[in-house]
Amino acid sequence: MLNILYTQNLRGNLALLPRLYTFMRSLKDEGRAIVLDLGGSCDDAVWHCQATAGRSTLIALDGMGYHGANINGALDTVIAQKLAEQVALRLCDGDTLKYVDADSGLEIMLKADKKTALNGNILTLQAVNAGQIGQVIVQRDSLAVHRAKVHTVPESALPDPTIAGVIDFIIGEARFYQKRREER
Repeated sequence: MLNILYTQNLRGNLALLPRLYTFMRSLKDEGRAIVLDLGGSCDDAVWHCQATAGRSTLIALDGMGYHGANINGALDTVIAQKLAEQVALRLCDGDTLKYVDADSGLEIMLKADKKTALNGNILTLQAVNAGQIGQVIVQRDSLAVHRAKVHTVPESALPDPTIAGVIDFIIGEARFYQKRREER
């Protein structure tokens, strides 16, 4: 089984991520997990997204072990290239809005659709909101969807302390960038 977990439209809500990570870990038990973001990770109206030119949430997602993220229209080319050299997370944009699982040959589209569907080896994923995690279990041998579900992160999910520390670091760096920008 291949366990695909995904988020979308986080809009720079860093405070959500430690709880989201805790809940996501509980969903990883069903086979090998691939963790993806379908876009909208940052929002220019959020101060840390503005201060880091859209990188803040992507850096947090990298720290959370995400495998790929849709950055289409979120980062300029130079910033995207520099960030790609610093993170393990695969940054996808333009014509490459898909994550390919080399083991199964499954192509996972990183653009939300109305419903989850598998056509041949191409998987499209249903849109989710901030505070939700989409989960698709795919049978690897037959490339068939076993289950597709959207989970809401429960209020009772405790924040992961490691991810909370990563968020504190990102906020500190964003303040540094913001201060440097104001001094210019």
